Amino acid sequence: MTEDVSQFIKKKPESFIFYDADGNVQAKVEGSCAYIQASSREAYFVRFYRNRLFDPQGIDARKINSVYSQHKKVNKKVFDLYLKYLKTKKTGDLAVANRSLIDV
Repeated sequence: MTEDVSQFIKKKPESFIFYDADGNVQAKVEGSCAYIQASSREAYFVRFYRNRLFDPQGIDARKINSVYSQHKKVNKKVFDLYLKYLKTKKTGDLAVANRSLIDV
């Protein structure tokens, strides 16, 4: 006694914008440092490694595709600071982004 209710379920279109280690837009999630999930509500994700923001210019730069690195959801402020770091390579921006993670 199951009825087809698929006509009542509306799928919202989702699109993704991926950023590489230089802050440039790329086409795929592999090797990306950050991405935006654009749907009815935007969500921001940044790559983490060892529970800290991933540093593509640091000692763990080759670990971008490691099973221990993962994308985690962050707020817009942290995302913008991290993207600024990717583009400018100024470590101060990365430090401020890391500190902004713990702001309440």
